[in-house]
Amino acid sequence: MITTMLNRDRINSPSYDQSLLWVTLILLGIGLVMVYSASIAIAESDKALGYNSSYYLVRQTIFLIVSLTAGFIAFNVPMAWWQKNGAVFVFVGFGIVGISIDTRYWQGGGWQSPLVVIVCN
Repeated sequence: MITTMLNRDRINSPSYDQSLLWVTLILLGIGLVMVYSASIAIAESDKALGYNSSYYLVRQTIFLIVSLTAGFIAFNVPMAWWQKNGAVFVFVGFGIVGISIDTRYWQGGGWQSPLVVIVCN
């Protein structure tokens, strides 16, 4: 009887750590509050932002939604696929870091990314 109860609890339990999920969501919420409270005066006094006090909050919220979507997609990809293609991602990551480091030679010594230069020209 005890083994039946233990098996039933295992079947009904979620496949993720609920406490970790809640702590993560609370920290993300605190981060949004911190971004808003730290940037409200700057955004409110900037003419280029249209004196919109919530400009940085909206921007950070968009980044948060995009990152949560990317994380959800990444967590649903099977582990075998990540193991098979992991080396490719390592080299792509090194390439991105190399591009980021090499940006000081573009645009007359400025720190503008070459990807931005290609898109803007």
